[in-house]
Amino acid sequence: MSTTVSPDAYRAELEQQAASWRRKPALRALYQRWFELIGSRLSDVGPTLELGCGCGELGRHVGSVIRSDNVDTPWCDLVADGKRLPFADGVLGNVVIMDVIHHIAAPLKALAECRRVLAPGGRVVLLEPSISLLGRFVYGVLHHEDVDLSYDITRPVEDNALFANGGIPTLLFGRGREGWKALGPGLDLLENTALTGPSYLLTGGFTYRGVLPTPLVRPLQWLEDGIAGSGLGGWMALRMLVVLQRSGLSR
Repeated sequence: MSTTVSPDAYRAELEQQAASWRRKPALRALYQRWFELIGSRLSDVGPTLELGCGCGELGRHVGSVIRSDNVDTPWCDLVADGKRLPFADGVLGNVVIMDVIHHIAAPLKALAECRRVLAPGGRVVLLEPSISLLGRFVYGVLHHEDVDLSYDITRPVEDNALFANGGIPTLLFGRGREGWKALGPGLDLLENTALTGPSYLLTGGFTYRGVLPTPLVRPLQWLEDGIAGSGLGGWMALRMLVVLQRSGLSR
């Protein structure tokens, strides 16, 4: 089943996230590392759009970013549907999608729209949930959003601006990557890196009380990087970092 919330509930959730961000230095330190990973993957062929900016922190860390959301919030520059972006063909250098693609009921339409607006060499950089063995427990039991790995991402669906299914990134880029392959040519898969996540759990995320001291965040993330590069990474991953690059092919 899918989960929906109202625009007012979404704004209230963002207010809570912003408050958590201000009072939790360990959470900020953890996201700083993720922002660095995203920033290092961006192309220089044009401006960067953030699709679904949440409480707007990415732009403070990776340079100039056009912040968009599908609901008007105090943190966005542009209200836009990810499946119908208000940009001409080939004008953007990057689209950053951080914890957003799993909120889009028709993710292939959103990726096709990214393909349309990107210049050749432009990139889609995604940081999203990964439903590994550990991820099944964390997202399926501890998290408030649904995880439905039986969901058909290729089927036509009605617009549902506030949908959530944490399994969508895995359906797109996990296993045989059949979801991404259904998109067709024009976006080449450059990277799909598993990021393990004990550090996120220990910070408590945006919802729970954290137990991880801020000075230990970065050393623990270095340890996680080592685990991610081993055979255990796929079992323990809570996040995936995916980079797609616009090729000269079109569809």
